Amino acid sequence: MEKIRIILVDDSRIILDGLKINLESSGIIEIIGTAINPVSLFELLKEKSPHILLLDIALESDDDGIMAAKTIGQLYPDIRIIMLSHSKDVASIVHSIQAGAHAYLSKDTSIDELIQAIKVVKKGNGIFLGETIPPETLRKCFSGSQERKNFRPYQLTEREIEIIELLAKGYMTKEIAELLFITNSTVESHKENIKEKLQVKSVVEIVVCALKNKIIL
Repeated sequence: MEKIRIILVDDSRIILDGLKINLESSGIIEIIGTAINPVSLFELLKEKSPHILLLDIALESDDDGIMAAKTIGQLYPDIRIIMLSHSKDVASIVHSIQAGAHAYLSKDTSIDELIQAIKVVKKGNGIFLGETIPPETLRKCFSGSQERKNFRPYQLTEREIEIIELLAKGYMTKEIAELLFITNSTVESHKENIKEKLQVKSVVEIVVCALKNKIIL
């Protein structure tokens, strides 16, 4: 079975060495290169073809990882990105996802969860957000005013987009049912249909996918 090819990007060589040892010990991952800054990363990408980049959000400056993710998405659209950060703040998560990251994990995550994220991202199954990120932070990431797009990607119905917008604002099933004058079971049915169409497994992933694909703004 082909191993998952990964390039590690972090400005700490100790972290790079530790990640390489721990990830390769899984038996399913091959670290094909390491980089300590965006310049060395893009030089490496001229020669190597990773499935995934494990990218520190803050390299030489606080937003280097986010800027690198945007450029990689343009130049190497097939490469998937997992963002690593010490930060669990709302802005870092949202900016990373908008820049094209397929997963966001804090650096206090376990190796087991990191490997799980790598497997999910490699398969392309939605967006992976680490368990160490507080639920309240996730809720804040996707609250606030939203504006519906005029198009309907993923063959979503107008009602389904409406429900996604309400989920993004933090509304629960009962509240959505009351606002739309439908039953709780109807809301749950819509949510399951949305998950199937977007190929995701949770409400958080619904909202992240909707934001990333500009289904809602």
